[in-house]
Amino acid sequence: MLRRVKVVMVMYVRDEEDILEANLRAHLALGVDQFLIIDHRSADSTPEILERYERAGFAEATHNDSESFQHMESEWRTSLARRAVSDHGADWVIHADADEFWWPLAGDLKAALARVPDSYPALLAPRVEYVPRPDGPESFTERMRVRERFSRVNPSVAHRGHPDVEVQSGAHSVTVPGAQGPPHVGRASLRATENRFAGSNRWSPTAPVWTMRVLHFPVRSAEQFGRRVELALFATGRKADRHRAQKMLEVHEHGRLGELFAQLAYDDEKVAKGIAAEELVDDPRLAELLARCPDFAAEPGSLAGFEPVAADTDHAGDLAELAQDAMQTTWRTLAMAEMRAQRERERAERLRVRGERKAERLARKRERVERRLAATRGTAWWRLGQALARVPGLGRLMPPRSPR
Repeated sequence: MLRRVKVVMVMYVRDEEDILEANLRAHLALGVDQFLIIDHRSADSTPEILERYERAGFAEATHNDSESFQHMESEWRTSLARRAVSDHGADWVIHADADEFWWPLAGDLKAALARVPDSYPALLAPRVEYVPRPDGPESFTERMRVRERFSRVNPSVAHRGHPDVEVQSGAHSVTVPGAQGPPHVGRASLRATENRFAGSNRWSPTAPVWTMRVLHFPVRSAEQFGRRVELALFATGRKADRHRAQKMLEVHEHGRLGELFAQLAYDDEKVAKGIAAEELVDDPRLAELLARCPDFAAEPGSLAGFEPVAADTDHAGDLAELAQDAMQTTWRTLAMAEMRAQRERERAERLRVRGERKAERLARKRERVERRLAATRGTAWWRLGQALARVPGLGRLMPPRSPR
């Protein structure tokens, strides 16, 4: 029999009024016991939504107006993850954004996390994105019912509660004290030497099981898309990376974000082609869940006994797809790590070549100066200057003698 676990979700939000209510309702229905949320300078109705769930006892919200808060993601995620243990006795801590929905393969989140072997302190969940659809009067869940079949972005992490846990920026990796990486890394012929990874606690191994995925809704409407672009480019407390975001900046400056959203949105024909090519999947489960969910903030007692999924649901196909997605995620992560390492090697080589060229230029300059000095020595004017420098009382009026 699986042990019931206490689940706390950590979240950072800003101007998420179009999706936050759905996120909180869905995760309560799926087994989250408590939310710890930081609201960073929201200017819409996000604070009012959080207040409703705070009054119902489901959430604790902290409002932060710091300009530099965006640079401290690792610190605030770590702080909330530790509070989840010290204040709420969390067995598991899930990290999410407002547009991410953790979806268990079977049952609820508690059952999915209880299936993780005790020897593993963390779990990764591949994120699949729902494709944007043209604007309409319906909610985003009613319009966006089709997702990409496989993940294209980094997976999200959940971890066991620990008072000294450390969470890295982006919440894609975590360090749980006492759960270390491999005892040695490298070739067998070199293992007799000192282990440079001994005592390393830079990361913790994640479970080799895939009990859930994350449903991601990053682009939901033209208005929301425009707001996210503005926040990313101008309101994050740092200057935009103009090399990587130049095109987006130009689109924004010309007032063409609406046109760009129209290009990103999938019409019915594009959706049909994607499904036929097995690149997209019709997956309306979130919309179906929310259609059955009561308003837990208004009626907290309605949460008791709520069943998020039917007991007789067949998950075999889902399991096979998720396993394939997880393997592709692992391969892509390794490939990206190799690409980053190659870029670092190329950068180091460029710096080395640049340093050698600079040293060569300095050497040539010094050689020219020495040739000029050598040409000056022995001339009549040079001998006169040397003689005058030896006259008592006159030497201090003369310029310093040239080095021999």
